[in-house]
Amino acid sequence: MERQITLKDIAKEAGVAVSTVSRVVNRTQKNAASPQVQEKIWALVKKYNYVPNPVARSLKMASTTPAKRAKQTNKILCIMEDCASPLAQTFFNSIRLSLKETLAHTDYTFATLLVKNTETDDELQERFLQENSLGAIVLGNFTPDTLAAIQKQIPLLVCTGLTPVEDAYNQVISLLTTATTKALRYLHANGHKKIAYLGTVENASYKQVYAPNIKEKFGTDTLNEFSIECQADAASAYEALKEKIVCNSLPFSAIVCENLPIALGALKILNEHNISVPQDLSVLCLEENEQAAYFLPSLTTCKIPTQQLGKISIKILLDQIENGQDIPLKIELPVQMVERTSCQNISPSFPIH
Repeated sequence: MERQITLKDIAKEAGVAVSTVSRVVNRTQKNAASPQVQEKIWALVKKYNYVPNPVARSLKMASTTPAKRAKQTNKILCIMEDCASPLAQTFFNSIRLSLKETLAHTDYTFATLLVKNTETDDELQERFLQENSLGAIVLGNFTPDTLAAIQKQIPLLVCTGLTPVEDAYNQVISLLTTATTKALRYLHANGHKKIAYLGTVENASYKQVYAPNIKEKFGTDTLNEFSIECQADAASAYEALKEKIVCNSLPFSAIVCENLPIALGALKILNEHNISVPQDLSVLCLEENEQAAYFLPSLTTCKIPTQQLGKISIKILLDQIENGQDIPLKIELPVQMVERTSCQNISPSFPIH
């Protein structure tokens, strides 16, 4: 039986170390060797029809700690929560693209891994062994147990998004509750006191900011009247607001919409019933992207700085990797109001044109 060729054989013929051949063949480093050496190694791999032994490699990986494995790669992993919410997917994907664009100007590689909160420690360990990354940016609302299991396999983490985590983790956040507070203050400053909320009512924006604010000012009955519950899509928002209009129940001067699809559904039904925006009703959206400028009328929004969330997260992670920064950082980025034409100032002293 013909003896199977090994890395040692290829290294000997190429005149390089076995570790160099391993790095080139397993692609664990972008610049594992000079272009000439890599070309020579791949020529020998092709000549002898060499195939890496996956069993031996997995055993070797399993015998090393996450910290030791990290030294064998230059990959940065983006760990995204695998969830059913279209709103969350859209938001976190915009941060993911920022991460990818930022790393494109470095020597690091980038990969994305979808993870469910229901995965066990063993399942996560197996998946992370295959990825073999230096560190990770975590996007999503993971449970404390899942987050701890992730860090056990990938010690260098930065948690990024809309929800704060334990102080033991590096985190870069821009709170949706802050956006909701800013939206209500903006509308109050423009003379609106009775403000409705159109969206899901299980999120932090509604529970922690909107509901307590309205309840304190007007009581529980008004809160129930102003809360228009719907799913996070245009069709559901359309039907929910239509029911209010048909019942002649619009006792408010402004609506805060949870996301852009909800705002789209609201504008459609208001237009069909000849309710003019912003002359009859102001509409403000808690989500911003370039599409908001092309709504009719163009939407006033709260902008979560997704580009900056991604860039700063990468900066913190690379500081951990390259400089050994080991003090957990918590950075909260501000929310910006983007004023367009869907809101009107109705203060008595403000001239209406």
